[in-house]
Amino acid sequence: MIKQSKKSLRQLIKSSFFRLTVAVSVTFTIVAVGLIDFTEIQLFIPHLQHDFQQLIHIYSEQPGSIVREYEDSVFYRVDDNHMGEMPDYLSDLDVGHHEVFHNNNAYHIMVKEDSQYRYLFEINQSDFELMELSIIGFIIIAMFISWGVALLVSRHLSKKILDPIQLLSEKIRNLDKEMDHYQLRNDFADDEVGRLAQYFDEYNQKINTLLMREKMFTSDVSHELRTPLMVISSTCELLLTQHPNETQVLKIQSACFEMKNLVSIFLALARNEGIDSKLNTAEFVLKEQFKKFHSMAQQKGLLLSLKINALSERQYSEEFLTIVVSNLIRNAINYTAKGEIKLVLNDDGFTIHDTGPGIPEAIENSVFAPFVRGQTNHSNGMGLGLSIVKRICEKKGWQVSLSTKEKRGTSISINF
Repeated sequence: MIKQSKKSLRQLIKSSFFRLTVAVSVTFTIVAVGLIDFTEIQLFIPHLQHDFQQLIHIYSEQPGSIVREYEDSVFYRVDDNHMGEMPDYLSDLDVGHHEVFHNNNAYHIMVKEDSQYRYLFEINQSDFELMELSIIGFIIIAMFISWGVALLVSRHLSKKILDPIQLLSEKIRNLDKEMDHYQLRNDFADDEVGRLAQYFDEYNQKINTLLMREKMFTSDVSHELRTPLMVISSTCELLLTQHPNETQVLKIQSACFEMKNLVSIFLALARNEGIDSKLNTAEFVLKEQFKKFHSMAQQKGLLLSLKINALSERQYSEEFLTIVVSNLIRNAINYTAKGEIKLVLNDDGFTIHDTGPGIPEAIENSVFAPFVRGQTNHSNGMGLGLSIVKRICEKKGWQVSLSTKEKRGTSISINF
């Protein structure tokens, strides 16, 4: 799974550019300081050792202790009896090279010994050390300045990069039905963003074509279905004038009215449109659907019961609520092999319990998706019932919740 960042793309670009600048500048500073030290070790120290060796050789013929001061250096050659002639800060140094700071001065000191004398060569490098510190300070200041420049440049860079993308997103968001044929590519240069706009234009054109086909299909289907339904309805009315109490004709007429309502509702769902709907109470709809499905449940050996815990005068769209209740009851009957199905009406909604096999854990989270159905020999259909219920509940602002346990049944609640 891809972890989504809470930062905006603009912030990510600024942060990435600034971090890159910090990493490069810190690396450069470390390398520069290291090169200064390396140069000092490789060039200055060998030169100092050479001068030290030359002085030892020059004064090798002269007896006794020697202290020679030059412009910026001092040479010492002392024996054990004349150690006091050296300054205190030099007396405890071991053989080798040392860098000593004394009285705000910096000294490079070479120390050597033999069986008779102790040799020291002291060079005052205060000016060189000051210059070295100045260079390092300048490099560090330049590093901090580069950070400030990086902040300004990253702001400008992110604006230059993201402004076309932001413009594209705003134009996409503001597209409406009257701009189906508007070409976004005309507003952008021939670059990556321009090509993205071109791809969106092509994709938008495909979507509009598919939507037009869907709209024509739903219109054709609704038109072609209404014509035979009108014939059936008018025929039923004619038969009822001759045989007013004919039960079968009344059933056909009732089914015809239901099919008319279904065509109108499904057409409204497909087009995301509203319809003028008849209002009624939830109690009325549940009682009507209870009567409708009671014989179906009995034929399968199931007990269908209706329990009304609370009465409410609030009214809802009868057509939409009828489809929701009928789909849930039909689903429960199809998936329940034995036992009972309970319809429970509460003040804020209703619940349908069954004693079926429950919903497998593998499809529990996707059971409201189209064409998802449980694997059982007692079921039929295409797996659209719960999907239709979910779509109607979303359209009407109702809440649907599901509770299930395998082999212990399922409960589906609708909260108004």
